[in-house]
Amino acid sequence: MKVELAQLAGRDNDTAYNLERALAAIAACAGDTQLIMFPEGHLMGFPSEESVARIAEPLDGPTVSAVIDAARERHVAVVVGMAENHNGRFYNTTLLITPEGIALRYRKTHLWASDRGVYEAGDRYATCLWNGVRVGLLICYDIEFPETARPWRNWALNCC
Repeated sequence: MKVELAQLAGRDNDTAYNLERALAAIAACAGDTQLIMFPEGHLMGFPSEESVARIAEPLDGPTVSAVIDAARERHVAVVVGMAENHNGRFYNTTLLITPEGIALRYRKTHLWASDRGVYEAGDRYATCLWNGVRVGLLICYDIEFPETARPWRNWALNCC
């Protein structure tokens, strides 16, 4: 499997800039790339307690829709982080997006000190089968806790 890592410096609270960079990276990925991964929180950056309600978007919002369209156009899977607004509750979320849409959503379960007060912790781990591979997602600090990776053994991706 060919995986590209897009370690881009995003801007906090600047979704338009971060999305533009992500879409450019997706468009420029090699023709045989199957998966391109972006950093934790890439689409919105790291909002503060004061800005998260303004910055966070639902999964069916315009930013994720644009990434889905780009994945479909390039026929590539994308792992990307975002600030998710789910009915007024905010999560540090990473998505596995395929040309068919969102295949997997993971909400960070172990919040770092700067995440507290901004996000709520996720409450579950999930996997999906993608291209014949069992895939799970973790976000940054989650990997420090063995129970987070144990259910998946060697299948987890750490988007950080």
